[in-house]
Amino acid sequence: KGSAEATYNLATALRRLERDAEAAEPFTAAMRLEPAYSADCLAELGAIRALDDDEPGARSLLQQALALEPLHAAALRYIEALDSSGGGTGANRSE
Repeated sequence: KGSAEATYNLATALRRLERDAEAAEPFTAAMRLEPAYSADCLAELGAIRALDDDEPGARSLLQQALALEPLHAAALRYIEALDSSGGGTGANRSE
């Protein structure tokens, strides 16, 4: 689990540094290493897709996060941002 946590923390740090493209791979790796991180990783991957203006891809990943954790705060926030912006520009970086 320590390796998964470190990988997840790396991905989160990259997101905060606005290095979203680089963050996608560690988020994916963290899910493989520790399935308990899946909802968080899927939500962040969805946000990255939204920032890349891939609304269908973003929504798919966010829905997967919500299927695992129906009240996942970040996934709900990112979907709300997509709904209010009408596109990918509303999904802010993780806080």
